[in-house]
Amino acid sequence: MNTIKYYLFLIVLTLYIIPSHEYVAWYKAKNIDFPTKCKVGYNVYKDDTCESIAKKFSINLIDFKRLNSFPCEDLSPSDKVCIGGSYVKCNKWELVLEGTSCEEFRMNNNMNEEKFKTLNPKIRCDNLITEPYLFFCTEGEVINVTYTINK
Repeated sequence: MNTIKYYLFLIVLTLYIIPSHEYVAWYKAKNIDFPTKCKVGYNVYKDDTCESIAKKFSINLIDFKRLNSFPCEDLSPSDKVCIGGSYVKCNKWELVLEGTSCEEFRMNNNMNEEKFKTLNPKIRCDNLITEPYLFFCTEGEVINVTYTINK
């Protein structure tokens, strides 16, 4: 039964959650990291691509994509993208059981509040929804991305 739920979750994730991009940080998906703080933004111009922007500011393309949670093919003039800031690279995700509060989860996983908030910056504990499947990051690191201007 759990296998069926997992595959249904993957279908829902693929069809509904990932395209919306707003909720990606809440749901487990392999190799998805999420932005925490954007410190420097950039206005997209005609003919800009993710690759050209990353190159222009000497940012690793993977870091650029992790700072900006949208598909590169959706990039269009007047969009705002992040070129400097930080994101969480999560190494371990844990399922949050229905009815579990953030505080209970932290206690069960030996996490203090600061670590929890650092690794799960987009989670709103005052309005927690655990369905269909909610995962919290329990181990990871904050990656800082800086930029330089290449002319």
